[in-house]
Amino acid sequence: MTNLRSRSRLRYTNLAIALRDKRRYEAELKKENKTDEYRALAQREIRSIETALPVLQEEDEYKAQLKTAEDAQQAATIKRKKLEESLNKNLRKQTDIKQLLSENAEKLPQIEATSFLLLIHKKCPRRKCSNKTIIRLDHSLIYYE
Repeated sequence: MTNLRSRSRLRYTNLAIALRDKRRYEAELKKENKTDEYRALAQREIRSIETALPVLQEEDEYKAQLKTAEDAQQAATIKRKKLEESLNKNLRKQTDIKQLLSENAEKLPQIEATSFLLLIHKKCPRRKCSNKTIIRLDHSLIYYE
């Protein structure tokens, strides 16, 4: 943008300011109590603004495109961060699940063994249990009488 201004040697840095000044000079021209010298000065100012308008409009368009690109980049950065957080959260959950599965795989045989041992020593009420109790431990059958 600075390059555009320095190339054209513009006095105005902003399109809105240039248009505001142009309207002000045009209003000054409409006043009746101004001298011819002042009117000529106002005319020169209006012409200089009109010659500067294309460059200022180009600069304004460039600023708008730049802002749009920056907004899109910022939105993409925010989306990327959210995706990273989601991925990290899912990876943490996955490692927690794997850890729980490995702990359960270690504890399951012990729990089964203790529950079957409790079942063996449990007294059965009369006529509800048979004399033979079958217990299955680690895929092998054990018969007790």
